[in-house]
Amino acid sequence: MSRRIMIMLIYATSSLLFGQIFDYKSDTDIPSEDVDIPSEDVDIPSEDVMALETIEESVLLEEKINPDEYIVGPGDKLVVNIISTESITLPLIVSPTGDVLIPSVGIVTVDGMTLAKVFEEIVQACQDHYRNAQIVCTMVNVRSFRILITGEAETHFERVSSISRVSDAVGAAPRGGKFSNVDHLWSNEISRRNILLHRGEDVINVDLVRFELLGDKDLNPYLREGDVIELSYILHDYRITGGVRRPGNYEWVKGETIGDALQLAGGFTPNADSSKIEVYTFIDDTTEVKSILPLNKETLKRPIKPDNLIVVRVKRDYHRRDLVRIFGEVKYPGTYKIIPGETRVRDILKLAGGYSSKADKKKIKLTSGGFSIDKEAERISTIPHADRTDSELSYIRARLRSEKGGVFFASPEMVSSAMDFKLEAGDVIYIPRYFGVVEVIGGVLFPGRYPYIPERSLEEYIKLAGGTSRYASGDIYIVNAETGTRLSSKKEKQISNGDIIFVEEKIEYRKWDRFLEIMAVAGQIATIVIVIQNTVQ
Repeated sequence: MSRRIMIMLIYATSSLLFGQIFDYKSDTDIPSEDVDIPSEDVDIPSEDVMALETIEESVLLEEKINPDEYIVGPGDKLVVNIISTESITLPLIVSPTGDVLIPSVGIVTVDGMTLAKVFEEIVQACQDHYRNAQIVCTMVNVRSFRILITGEAETHFERVSSISRVSDAVGAAPRGGKFSNVDHLWSNEISRRNILLHRGEDVINVDLVRFELLGDKDLNPYLREGDVIELSYILHDYRITGGVRRPGNYEWVKGETIGDALQLAGGFTPNADSSKIEVYTFIDDTTEVKSILPLNKETLKRPIKPDNLIVVRVKRDYHRRDLVRIFGEVKYPGTYKIIPGETRVRDILKLAGGYSSKADKKKIKLTSGGFSIDKEAERISTIPHADRTDSELSYIRARLRSEKGGVFFASPEMVSSAMDFKLEAGDVIYIPRYFGVVEVIGGVLFPGRYPYIPERSLEEYIKLAGGTSRYASGDIYIVNAETGTRLSSKKEKQISNGDIIFVEEKIEYRKWDRFLEIMAVAGQIATIVIVIQNTVQ
């Protein structure tokens, strides 16, 4: 029984081995006899393309690979297509020893060669074996490998590819610190401008900031097997400010010149004084000297020292325009150019086309753009309302009724005088609208809006509103339409367009509630009197 099982196992094993050998031969053997080759372009059959599906997805490229520059190494993936009486596509991988094994052809050493040279070697080796076959070779994916990143922060390995640059490795894992940028430099940040790339006996300087800002690829080279990246912390910086496009702090790099710094800062702005620059340099721990240098070739080649301050002055009057704005009821509201101290309000009103049909010609508001925020009002606003003095409360009320730097003219005489005011840059002119109404509210029978007639008196407007009601207290106020100022009618009788006449009313209350309040107060007074009498006795 056991002998029969042993014979069956031997037979099955032989069949499997024979089948595998047969399949391998049918896929890889190509007859070496001479065959006729078509002269037209080669099309890889679809069944051969299926052989490429097992190759992992390609990495992202910044540009297409140049076969004359790319250096082949272990892990690179190629594919060769051989067309004779049959067509076959073979994926090839460069071995760790730097060669490729081509079935039925042999081993071809490719390590350290350019990609173009590798193609030649593979095609030549296949043609030596298949003399009349048409052979094409290409690359399908790049290799991956590990490099060492070391320095003051941390030592670790990083996985990269043969098309990775230093920025890909360093930017992927900062590890022991955070990277610096143009505006923020701290002592615990890892340098991006003084990176050292060790490649055999050579040391390559890497400057990622200059690469990022100027696109200098030579300062961010491709990585190779065996490379070591050395990182360090930032030690020194310098500052460039004024008329440059990217002012700020930059890490200091030995040998960098003023011209390099200006280029790194984006060059001059249009309003920069490019005839000279100021350079501040420390000569000891606390003493700093100032140098004003003409901007010539000699200055541009001057090396920068640690902690230098470079100042590029700007031209304040460069393409300067002094403008004012007029809006409201004018024909052409907008912004107009003036000569400060010479142009008058009437000049701008004329440029704006004069008054519109709805303008109130007896009113005008001027606001100066040179006034800042009201610091006193801000100070009072931080004080709780209960703790404010009467003077502070009065100041807040006054500020709410008027705009800082603004003045409102509400009579023909005042408007006529305002027309000769000389303007400064930033001033604003406002022409209000003519409403033609006066509002009467409060203790009158028919509160509401009534047509404005300049000759009409205060008493006539109140009479027009039906007269005072039985709730009127007798006090009457006039509220200015533009400023919100409230004036007693005993002091101000003139009514202007848009004003509000307010007839104060008596506060309504229940007589029983008021009686209870009086009795409560009387009881408290009686109690105090009794206490005093007892104390005296």
